[in-house]
Amino acid sequence: MNDLTFTVAPTEDGRCCLSGHAAFLAAGITYHDMDFTLKKVVFDVLQPNGAISNASGYAHIYIQLFKKITVLSKDFNVTSLTGNVTDNNLTFHIEAIIPDYKGGYVISFDFTGEKI
Repeated sequence: MNDLTFTVAPTEDGRCCLSGHAAFLAAGITYHDMDFTLKKVVFDVLQPNGAISNASGYAHIYIQLFKKITVLSKDFNVTSLTGNVTDNNLTFHIEAIIPDYKGGYVISFDFTGEKI
């Protein structure tokens, strides 16, 4: 089960922000739900190639066992966001570390889809 839905929205200061949601099951029992809906991951889009640059910000993650027992509910800082925003496409790779969970829990995933 994977549910990845993202969009790029303009910010008031002329930058862009990542808005969306990522939910997936890992190892068959651990449900991860990353919430980017607060639009706190901001970045610049370089022209003419649409490269994502100068990304920073945070989102929230929930981790549950069997979608019942919450083992983590915490904001996390995005350490790297790279990719492109062009015409109708959004492609990115995101990385984040939650330093005080399991000695430094690393989140990393790729997304490719149609920009809405």
